Amino acid sequence: MMFAPSLGNTQRDSRFGASSIDATERTVREYKDELSILSWSHDRGFETHRGSWRQEARSADANETPDAPAKDERDVSNRQRGAATLMAQTIAKYMPGRLSETSAPFELLYSTWDMPSTPCLDAEYAQKLCEFDRWVPIFNFGSSFKDQTVLPTMVPATLGALRSCFIEGLNPHLGFSADDEPQCDFLRFPTTKYSEQGKCDAKLAQCRYHGLFSLNAVDDKSMYEWDNLKPQVEWRGSDYSFLAPRVPGHKPDANEFLSEIASSANVSQALHDMAFSTDIGPRLRAVLFSKLYPELIDAKFFNWKNQSSARDKMAAELGIDATERLTEEALGKYKYHLDLGGGGGTTWSGLIPKLTMPGVLLHHETSMKDSYFDTLKPWVHYVPVAEDLHDVFEKISWCETHPEEARNISANANDWVRDFRGLKSLLRHNYQALAIPLAKTLDPSGETLLDFEAAHVAARAERLAARAAKLAIKASRDAAKAAKATNVSD
Repeated sequence: MMFAPSLGNTQRDSRFGASSIDATERTVREYKDELSILSWSHDRGFETHRGSWRQEARSADANETPDAPAKDERDVSNRQRGAATLMAQTIAKYMPGRLSETSAPFELLYSTWDMPSTPCLDAEYAQKLCEFDRWVPIFNFGSSFKDQTVLPTMVPATLGALRSCFIEGLNPHLGFSADDEPQCDFLRFPTTKYSEQGKCDAKLAQCRYHGLFSLNAVDDKSMYEWDNLKPQVEWRGSDYSFLAPRVPGHKPDANEFLSEIASSANVSQALHDMAFSTDIGPRLRAVLFSKLYPELIDAKFFNWKNQSSARDKMAAELGIDATERLTEEALGKYKYHLDLGGGGGTTWSGLIPKLTMPGVLLHHETSMKDSYFDTLKPWVHYVPVAEDLHDVFEKISWCETHPEEARNISANANDWVRDFRGLKSLLRHNYQALAIPLAKTLDPSGETLLDFEAAHVAARAERLAARAAKLAIKASRDAAKAAKATNVSD
């Protein structure tokens, strides 16, 4: 679906109505961090642009067309454009009646950052300068706050990382079958043995993230039986900060703390003290715990981003960086796994693959969530671990003394992934997380929102009817050719 960047002409934009303009402008102005806008009108179709330009255009004189912004001010990122495409196709699929000739124009605010970041997160600031009750909804395609009172109008929409897995299923002319596979690599099981796959160069983008684990891809399944798994907690990941700077609980990356440890007269004592400090983030804590308790935890940084040579030297001296990427085959041999949140408070690509491992996931419970988190239940699909990891040893001990329960949790997690990753399940998730909230915003009466099954059955029926019509035309032509050939021979 193509989008034209709006030039922000205030005369043209008056089609949205004064109250809509005021509410959108207020939200963008008070939120302050960069938001994006998806607009629609029958004469122009869908347009998307950055909220900052929208605000500047609105502030121009109503009788004066503002100077066109520079190209980089009009352009939007691939992530922003992807979210706009998802919203537009979701509306077209499930609310086609909202896009008729007589439908009123609309605007939608949305965010695609890792997590929300606005001065309104500060309660004292918000009380003075953020009138939440006058804000319009903001559809958030990154990680969202579990406590929705933090930003009351923010809608936890479908996680942007999932978009490519199902978006073809929103084609208005396509249906799906129960066996349809997701369209993204990170939700696909391997189709060849791990031993037959080439070594993955971790510097390549396609090797950065781990895929789903499958016992069918290993050479010796006995090595992955519960009793044969390593009784350690495994984690590998980048040295990122934890949460955005404006968010309560934010912690910086490890760099300054490594310097403090490395320069200490007693490195061992400094490392121990730092591991239990409240100043550090959960990723560094897990890595330092691994140094102190290697029999329980195997956690190391493995950085894809460029690091400073000074940082790399300190990390090498302390032995906290991994030098090679762990393969899925190697990861599967651990009994316990951690998924530690990064800058957005979650790990977009790390959780689901770990739910497919033979071991059990110790899931990092933070103040943030991704769109599908509510479908996962603690002690059913994972063992919960606190944000600061203060209970990680307690949870390891529980797993060790309750092996049957831990095994059942792992099996439940495997089942959840197999169900969630199907194309129909992903489309239904998008329907719940995005289509229904969009409908509440665009048509509170609910009259234009199609039933999920009906929307897809109708598309499938249309596709089958079109195919039948083509076959009928072909049969008619073949019959005509046969009749003509018979007449010639006679």
